[in-house]
Amino acid sequence: MVSPRPRRPASACCLHLLQRRSLSAAELQQRLEARDYDAAEVACALRDMQRLRYVDDDALAENLARSAQTSGRGPRWAARKLKQRLLPTAAAEAALAAAFADPAQSCATATDLLRRRFYRDGPPQTKLLRARLQQRALRFLLGRGFTGRDAYAALQRAAAAEPGDDADEEILPC
Repeated sequence: MVSPRPRRPASACCLHLLQRRSLSAAELQQRLEARDYDAAEVACALRDMQRLRYVDDDALAENLARSAQTSGRGPRWAARKLKQRLLPTAAAEAALAAAFADPAQSCATATDLLRRRFYRDGPPQTKLLRARLQQRALRFLLGRGFTGRDAYAALQRAAAAEPGDDADEEILPC
């Protein structure tokens, strides 16, 4: 009969889990508890990982928020992702404030996304096509986590005849 493999310590399991991707302290705790490590051993392993800076919730939150911003995602999407990764609220709010500090940048990113995806050939000529395109574009931006205000302002800017041209109607400021 084959004897079972000896169980590795929780700190070794942490290192194994952190080889694949960065994890928050809460994610790591969840995974260790799912593997039936006792609470004292989990707490000790997490303390060691934080002391060695293998687990840093603040840095992870900043990295995820900055990555979301540079990949054309909005602040709401980034907030959902940070919450999903079980990051502390204070760390998530600080990271979001740093990554999305400039509201004009968020609006400009949304406008650029719309121009590249929906308005490459200019605005549609018929009213029906224009309305359908606007609905699709708004759904697209809201799905990417932009606020309603940013999405609507970006839609107005992208729909202008030329990138620098302000149409007859009032365009919301970014």
